[in-house]
Amino acid sequence: MKKSLDFSKSLEYFFQLKDWQNRSMFFGGILVASIVVYMFLILSMLIPVIGIFIYCAGIVVMALLAILFVFYMNGYKVLVAQAVMNHKSVEEIKVAADWGARISVGFKLAMANLVYYLPTYFIYFLGFLIMFVPLLLNPTNRTSSYSYNGVGYDDQQFGLFMVATIIYYCLLCIAWVVQMVTEYFVFPMQMAVFLKDQKFSTAVSPSGLINFWKRNSKNILLLGLLLFAMSIAFIIVVGVSVLTLFLCVGIILLPVVYAVGFTYMLHLQAHLVGQLAKHDKEN
Repeated sequence: MKKSLDFSKSLEYFFQLKDWQNRSMFFGGILVASIVVYMFLILSMLIPVIGIFIYCAGIVVMALLAILFVFYMNGYKVLVAQAVMNHKSVEEIKVAADWGARISVGFKLAMANLVYYLPTYFIYFLGFLIMFVPLLLNPTNRTSSYSYNGVGYDDQQFGLFMVATIIYYCLLCIAWVVQMVTEYFVFPMQMAVFLKDQKFSTAVSPSGLINFWKRNSKNILLLGLLLFAMSIAFIIVVGVSVLTLFLCVGIILLPVVYAVGFTYMLHLQAHLVGQLAKHDKEN
């Protein structure tokens, strides 16, 4: 019988790292800095003529750097998870090192995640397409029984509009559920199997993921639920910190809370996945 993961250990271990402040300053600090830069880019649009060019160029550069940063974080999480899986010290992993190798590994994992994100994107896209159905209807005169944005529709057209609206909201709800399942249950499984050989094909193999699920279904469910609950808690804490902006103290508190909280969630996921892969390997 398989043992459950040591969730309390995963919840506590980040703050047991001797350099957790440095790691928070690196990952969280980059995110906070990017938000500040984005705000300055918005303000740059107030500059006549060249402001719009500065904004557009800045957004393009920020988007490219953000993509690389996501790849780097994925590569870093893989190293942390591997250390946990192989009973090695996470503190030996430098927070900023081997950029090329980590970005390369993170790219493969991100592309594998994208494959299983496609159904979510498709459902969202289908929902937004249906949202435009009223625009395709032929409007009647303004004396019709029903109107939308001041344009009249007959009974049949209005019925079609209502059906399209209901389908739209249903698809959004379905897409949200699929997205949550993908992010909190499928992605950890993909990362766990990816640790074995760091191959794209391994992380996207349906048979490999199904077999991994069969061997670790209980732990995967508990892991996903914990990550979901901690994400909600993180959002609430950040929300409360935003309210402290009115007390001025939030100017300092909010960036710190966001930086530490984000880095904590990154390490929590990596540690849980490392434990999951270790249990699968040893049992």
